[in-house]
Parts: sequence; structure tokens; C-alpha cells
Amino acid sequence: ATGIDVTGTVVADGLTVVGSGSNIRYDVASSNPHTNPILHLENQNTTDGNVASLMLSADNANGVGGSAYIYAQSETANQKGNLVFAREDGANTPTTSMKLSSNGDISFYEDTGTTAKLTWDASAESLNFADNGKATFGAGDLQIYHDGSHSYISDAGQGDLRISGSSLVDIKC
Repeated sequence: ATGIDVTGTVVADGLTVVGSGSNIRYDVASSNPHTNPILHLENQNTTDGNVASLMLSADNANGVGGSAYIYAQSETANQKGNLVFAREDGANTPTTSMKLSSNGDISFYEDTGTTAKLTWDASAESLNFADNGKATFGAGDLQIYHDGSHSYISDAGQGDLRISGSSLVDIKC
């Protein structure tokens, strides 16, 4: 009724874990698994759907900062096959940092993990910055951005801002 305990080594041809909330856990220190690095493989049936995940925890399996997640989504048809990279926010909530979509798009999220601020659109072969997202070059000397109303090329560095080409067309002031 309580399972089995094995002292020594187990060699098996395979491993099947069955049941609601099933997971496989490898703890560095089995005496207290919540204060040591942990590798956690899990298949969850969440309110958002099925999620297979790999959690790496530097100090705690229950979400005290230091955990990172890689998980595959299968919630809806347009999310199947997405691979999400997330970090622990310290309150048992994974916060999305980056998503690799099954269609080849790549999205980078802001600090709350709710809005993609930089996206590679694979089908259009274009890199898209959200409003106020800046492409910064050098030590912040050159910035290119759009604030939702106006577009900017800002050169705060030393030296000249040079634009060159065989001809410059449609320059309006």
C-alpha cells in the first residue's frame, strides 16, 4: 500500500510511471530533497492541457527561486509542439522567458512572461520588436526603436552617424 524501498541498485529494462500527477524525480540528497539540486521530469494534466516538463532546480523543488523549466505544450492545436523555457518567480509560478513555436517562430518575453517583446517570424523571415523595444548596438551608443507613434535612430556615442549607399532616396525633413 505504501510502495517499495530498495537498498542498493535497481537495473530494469524500462520504467513506466502511471497515475495522476505522475513524475520521475532524481534528488541529490534523498534525506531532504527540497534543499538540494534536483532534476524533475513530469507529465502534467493542467487546466491548460497536457504539459511534459523538465525542471532543473538549484535549491528547491517547490519553487523557491533557482528553478528553471523546459516544457512542451499541447493545450490547443496552435500550441502543439511548442517548446517553452521558463524560470521560477519564487511563488511556485513558472514565468515564460522564451518560446520556440512548432512553426519556427521564436519569441522572447518581458520580465512578467506575459508579452513577447522580440519575435522571429520564421515564415516572413523577419525580426519584430514590440513598441519601445530597442535594438541597441555597441555600449548603448546606437539605438533604433519605435515608440508606437514615431521611429528613432539615436546615436549617443562619440563620432558621426553615417548613412551610406549608392544613392539616398525619399529623405524627408
